[in-house]
Amino acid sequence: MYKTKSKTMQYDSFLFEDFSLYEKKILPVILAEQSVLQKPFGYHGLLTHTRSVVFRGIDYCLSLSQDVMPVILACAFHDLAKGYDGYDEEHGTNAVPIAQKIIPKLDLDLSNEQIDMIFDAIKDHTTGMNAQNYVSGCLWDADRTRLSWQYTYDEKFYYSPRAKQVASGSPYDYVRYMCRLTDIPFTNDLLVYWWAIIFAKFRDPSEFLFSIHFYWLVYHFLEVLLFLKHYLYLGYFKNLLKTFSYLGS
Repeated sequence: MYKTKSKTMQYDSFLFEDFSLYEKKILPVILAEQSVLQKPFGYHGLLTHTRSVVFRGIDYCLSLSQDVMPVILACAFHDLAKGYDGYDEEHGTNAVPIAQKIIPKLDLDLSNEQIDMIFDAIKDHTTGMNAQNYVSGCLWDADRTRLSWQYTYDEKFYYSPRAKQVASGSPYDYVRYMCRLTDIPFTNDLLVYWWAIIFAKFRDPSEFLFSIHFYWLVYHFLEVLLFLKHYLYLGYFKNLLKTFSYLGS
């Protein structure tokens, strides 16, 4: 198991329950909100990238023993105004009015202080450097983890010890952990990582073919195929159909 030995089955149970709450209560409301600009799929997709960010945000928050709901909402809302994959420094600020429309529909018991922390975390997640509280810290960590997998890990950009462990570790092991707990194929993060290895680190294709990365990639590609085959019997297609049912509702 990816987690350290000190992480118990109870921790995994809390993580699963909190993520299931997001899937069942929060995500459907977001998908029904017409002012949302974020696309469902793609590099910054609501059903790909944001799902992964929510999962990691919950993980990082639980590791700090903090109230998880503000982190779930900050992660769920952070890219709602990002309608394309290019750089947009204002998409965090522009997501706040959309989040303000959605929060009352969720019927959650949030204090004004918690709501302010959610909005501040969303607004500053693109350009913020030093998180002022755990909500900002967990969102920024969860959002930036993929960048470390894709490019280079730098400890100074991370708030929590758990995020530093995940961002500096194996993306394959962590994505496998995510899939095992949720029965959702978080393959988007792996595809991004593989793309970075092939196209960012090797300008000459022949250099890649004769590198250890090529054999590492083939090995994990075969493992992913076996992994997805396993999910034929454990709800993979059920969850895939559920994803498309969101889009049709």
